[in-house]
Amino acid sequence: MWKRSSSVLVAKRQILSTCSNNNVTVTRNLGGLAKHHSNSIIMPRANIRSCQSTSFFHSLSNQREKSNGDNHLKPTWPSIVHGQRQVRRKDFARSSSSSSHPRKEDERLLVVGSGVAGCSTALIAAERYGIPVTLVYAGDVATDCNSWWAQGGIIYRNYDPAANDSAESLVADVHRAGAGLCDDKAVWKLALDGPDRVRELLLDSTGTFANVPFDRTADGELSCCLEASHAAPRIIHKADYTGKVITDHITAAALKHPLINVLSNSIVTDLITDSQQQQKVCLGAMVLDKLTGNTSPVMALNGTLLASGGLAGIYEHSTNPVGFNALGSSVALATRAGANTSD
Repeated sequence: MWKRSSSVLVAKRQILSTCSNNNVTVTRNLGGLAKHHSNSIIMPRANIRSCQSTSFFHSLSNQREKSNGDNHLKPTWPSIVHGQRQVRRKDFARSSSSSSHPRKEDERLLVVGSGVAGCSTALIAAERYGIPVTLVYAGDVATDCNSWWAQGGIIYRNYDPAANDSAESLVADVHRAGAGLCDDKAVWKLALDGPDRVRELLLDSTGTFANVPFDRTADGELSCCLEASHAAPRIIHKADYTGKVITDHITAAALKHPLINVLSNSIVTDLITDSQQQQKVCLGAMVLDKLTGNTSPVMALNGTLLASGGLAGIYEHSTNPVGFNALGSSVALATRAGANTSD
């Protein structure tokens, strides 16, 4: 099974109009895949609400089309806060000093983290919606991420009638394993949409996404194995290094996409936020270049996605590798920016 991780989405105020709330958004990671389809979100200073992230991208696409003649969609950024320090817009070398409107290059989606969560979201945004993406990761290479270390496999659907597998069966298994702590809507989302997302992102023969060489049977069908807590054999895998082979292929797909630009050896230190009409919005992030030691702003007016791994690496005893993996940086960044976070 996948190592546990977290994914955080912080997006523009107007993009989140379909969520019935205009604040920073935090989303849960469901099983290490298809984060852009997660539907369990938490708004700061508000109750838990539900919104499919497919609506986020649809709304985002519509807003980009409308923004050509709709100036109120372009923030003026009178002041920007990163961390606890407030600075003026003119202090940002990468912001325009001659106009109150953002530059064209700033109208991108910023994705922090190059694992399955980050790369799948970047690919969906770039390929399906034509949104430029900047992918930021701390390592020398994109495969230096927590997803690479997963061993067992990934949940799919066993379509052999003899397996007696179904969405209902998976829902029952997840709730039983979760001891009653699972969000029912999120569980059904995983069970109903998961197989389609696996086919789209990991079994793609068109060359756009990843075509992962999972183990297959003698007749060419996917080999589905039985793992703990599952009532049916529904786990597809590649020997005992499934995370490696998935990560290798999905990062390769992301890195070759013409709309995805990468910043390696880069660490996000703070989110850039602005208070507009008594609401805080995220406009990008401060990024530290590990090689030069310089920190600079990366503005991202189409949203900022935090997908830099979970928290397991902070414990004294952990199977996580040494390095900038699973240290809870997404949760820390979101918390400092004023978002509420939840397990």
